[in-house]
Amino acid sequence: MVLPYRNGRRFATGTKSWGSFLMTSPTKTSGAPPMKPMPVNPTSSQKKEYRIFCSQFGLKPCWACREVKSLEGFNARANAQDRKQASCRSCDNSKKKEWCKLNRERDMASKRDWTKAHPERVAAGQLRYRTANPEKRRARRAVSGAVLAGKMVRPDHCSECGAKCIPHGHHSNYDKDHWLDVEWLCSGCHGKRHRGRPAL
Repeated sequence: MVLPYRNGRRFATGTKSWGSFLMTSPTKTSGAPPMKPMPVNPTSSQKKEYRIFCSQFGLKPCWACREVKSLEGFNARANAQDRKQASCRSCDNSKKKEWCKLNRERDMASKRDWTKAHPERVAAGQLRYRTANPEKRRARRAVSGAVLAGKMVRPDHCSECGAKCIPHGHHSNYDKDHWLDVEWLCSGCHGKRHRGRPAL
């Protein structure tokens, strides 16, 4: 296959379809050398040829966000020619989050089934976390012990959104002097707080 550009110069294309490249704006790249523009409304053959062109630089185009990224920015796909997904990891994650919002019950059921089917992997992951975060484990055990001893009272609702639940004790500081300084949050607000998002 003859590619239309080499070292920034145009040479014989063998097809007129590549003329659309000259009419588009430059393609965004993630830390990559300047690339020729991506085609507008490309055909499947144009996508394939552009992907082959990018592969010379160890790059791949994502047609969802129209950015050219390194192969490390794509999730694996065993049956693909380049062993990578067609869209980048950021776009895949966005699609997955949207699907989970619309299919919450199916998502939770799938996670429960996976946890039951892989107890050894769950235990290994918990062990790695405890080993890597001993101060967090000690702080949580201190809160649990204080609740059992009656020194602390766990409320029946989230202090942020007010939802009825068995809230988690959120620590903003894991120093020993602050082990019992917690904010009672539901699992949703607790997760958002750790991800740096405002809890609702």
